[in-house]
Amino acid sequence: MFTLDYIGKSLNLKGVIVKNIVNIAEEQHIYLSLPVQEQCCSHCGHLNSYIKDYREQRIKDIGFGSTVYLYVRKRRYACKNVPKHFVSL
Repeated sequence: MFTLDYIGKSLNLKGVIVKNIVNIAEEQHIYLSLPVQEQCCSHCGHLNSYIKDYREQRIKDIGFGSTVYLYVRKRRYACKNVPKHFVSL
């Protein structure tokens, strides 16, 4: 959406995708995700693209006159080289 893209640029959110913005009273809730990319395993350094699951992390930000919450959808990867999982934003 043009509006979400414009808001992401105006907030200087580079490399993220703004999925949704919800205004509740004096609060803004901004839902973000990142484009899917291969990530290096933090245990063995092997490149992985297998996503095990997602976790949502809430980050409180200081807004301009209102409270802003950023919700980032973090990915958990499963390494096929070693039986380990690792998190990537």
